[in-house]
Amino acid sequence: MDIPDPVSARVQLDEAIGRLSEKCGEAVERWICVRAQEVLDAWILAGGDLSQSHAVVRAALSEAAEVSAARAVVCIESLRGRDPALPGTPGPLEALQDLSHYPTRVLADAGVGEVDRDPFEELHFPEDVYGLRVCSFRDLPGGEDLVDLHIFWGVAKTAVLRVERGTLFE
Repeated sequence: MDIPDPVSARVQLDEAIGRLSEKCGEAVERWICVRAQEVLDAWILAGGDLSQSHAVVRAALSEAAEVSAARAVVCIESLRGRDPALPGTPGPLEALQDLSHYPTRVLADAGVGEVDRDPFEELHFPEDVYGLRVCSFRDLPGGEDLVDLHIFWGVAKTAVLRVERGTLFE
């Protein structure tokens, strides 16, 4: 297998980031709208009270989904030009980990009770009290395409590391 030149490797990595950010923005918005609405509906069906009208909460969740989607795009786009091998540099999936903050705040402000979660999730992600965290690209609508793009990103990252460092390890 030929090692690409440095410019080609970076172009491939930037292309992967661009395609991921485009698709993730759309998918995150739909995911949050659907998942947060499921939590809200379950709360209401269980007889839970809301501190605001249902319509107000739904509108706020829609806005939170838009903000989360925009944040997803910014987080993934922020990976452009960064050294992918530096400690602390997130990958695309890691860039999506904090997006549950916006809908969580809406649900909490509306008085929605916390959901039952897996003990591992409760221990390691205590702030995600509604189970809204994106754990895998497969969680998102169109997830299989996102998984393929994530693999493309990984291959491009590997090419950058081989070209710029001569090795995958350091």
